[in-house]
Amino acid sequence: MALSDIAFPSSNWIRSVEVVDSCSSTSDLLRDRLLDTPCESSDSPDDCQGTVLVARHQTQGRGRKTRDWWTGPPDSNLALTACLAPPDPPLAGGLMAACAIAKVGEIFSGRPAALKWPNDVLLQTKPQGWAKFCGILSEIPAKKPACLLVGIGANVRASPPHEVAPYPTTCVEPNANLEDFLTAFLTEWEQMWVNYNQNGPLNLENEFFTRLCAWAPNGIRIPGEPDLLSGRLLEFSVSKGLSWGETDNFITRPLGLLPTLEAL
Repeated sequence: MALSDIAFPSSNWIRSVEVVDSCSSTSDLLRDRLLDTPCESSDSPDDCQGTVLVARHQTQGRGRKTRDWWTGPPDSNLALTACLAPPDPPLAGGLMAACAIAKVGEIFSGRPAALKWPNDVLLQTKPQGWAKFCGILSEIPAKKPACLLVGIGANVRASPPHEVAPYPTTCVEPNANLEDFLTAFLTEWEQMWVNYNQNGPLNLENEFFTRLCAWAPNGIRIPGEPDLLSGRLLEFSVSKGLSWGETDNFITRPLGLLPTLEAL
């Protein structure tokens, strides 16, 4: 079940998959490597692009807003960060990762998967019930704008105790083969990336919107903003953002300006 370095066939952006026994945070470690790597200028291609760094154990994983991410015992869950050239727009890299791991999570668990904005990937726990199994955090280092770091933590074989994560969580499958899961995810992510570059964003937009609607079939609201319009999800595009409300009265927010959303 232990993870090992994977010889991944290079196609579009993955050049190497490295596994370390333990680190504080794969995102911090890869960012430090990136900043220590000299290149001609901050916006030029970097040798770290195409690197996937995986930790068998992570001690200080990071989530949104400085929240901790629980990784669990060694070889129980997935903790990785990938460095890639930012797509257009850059946030599409994380959206592709979310759709890819949702699909693989469905295959390995036998349960439907959904997406909760901004960075949660969910599995169904009962009819019309969802629990988080994955979080995704994308960032562009200020000194390396030509590189996008996408950090991913997934509860594959174990989920955190309630005192660590006081919200519904689940794991994919306690007996899942972690290396098989990683390989399947990277393969799916690469395929989505190639499709995005060759055929445009339509497939990604459709899948992301479908999985978002599975999480919020009755629509969404912005928590803490009772005066702002709430309503059903209407449309999603990587260029325009997300629209919700009613056909003749709706809000559209670009990706970078989308707040945390709550299902109605």
